[in-house]
Amino acid sequence: ANCEALAAKSSQTVRYMFSGLEQIEYYPGIHRSVIEYVTPVYNVNSRKLLGYVVVDIDYATLEEMFLASSRVNEDKALVVSESGEILFKYPYNITLSSVLEDYPQLLTEEECTFDGEVFGATMLIVSNTIDYTNWRIVRMISLARITQDTQAITRMIPRMAAVFALVSLVLSFLISRMLTRPLMQLAAAFRRAEEGDMSVRVHMRGRDE
Repeated sequence: ANCEALAAKSSQTVRYMFSGLEQIEYYPGIHRSVIEYVTPVYNVNSRKLLGYVVVDIDYATLEEMFLASSRVNEDKALVVSESGEILFKYPYNITLSSVLEDYPQLLTEEECTFDGEVFGATMLIVSNTIDYTNWRIVRMISLARITQDTQAITRMIPRMAAVFALVSLVLSFLISRMLTRPLMQLAAAFRRAEEGDMSVRVHMRGRDE
C-alpha cells in the first residue's frame, strides 16, 4: 500500500520520487530499513502508464556514505525530506530538528545561505536541493573555524612572498652570471693581450654574440 501511494504521488508531481525512511518486512520477522525510489513507466508511443519501478535502497549504506563525507568536512549537516523528516544527520548523537524549527526557509527555498545561531554558536548555514531528489542538504559551518582558516592563510601570505622573493633573487643572480661570464672571460683575455701575452685563446661554448 505504501508503494502504491508513493507511485501515485510520483506520477502526479514528478517523474520520480524518494520516500522517507521505511521499515520493510521482506520475510516473516526480517525487517530492513530502506529508502524507496519510485518512478512510473510509460509506453513510449502511446504514453500510457504501464506500471511503476520501485527500488529499495539500503538505509545503512546511504548513511555511511553521508557520514563519511561529513566527517571529512567536519561540519554539522543533515539531509531532510520534502516533508521535513530528517533522513541523515551528523553528528548523529545530537538533535538538529531545532534548526529546521528556527529557520523554516530551509524547507521552502531551494537554495539559501545565511548566518544563524546553532547551539549558541554563530554558523554559516547553507541549504541546497540534492539533484534528482526532493531532499535538501543543510550544512552548518562554524564561522570561527572559517575565520581561523582565513587568518592562517593571511599569516601564510608574507612567508610565501618572502620565499618567492628569495627564489627570484637567486634566479636573477644565476641568470645574470650566466650572461656576463663570457664577457668577463673576453675582458680578461684582452687584458692579458694588452700585457703582451699573444698566446691567449678564448673558447666560447655559446652561439650568441
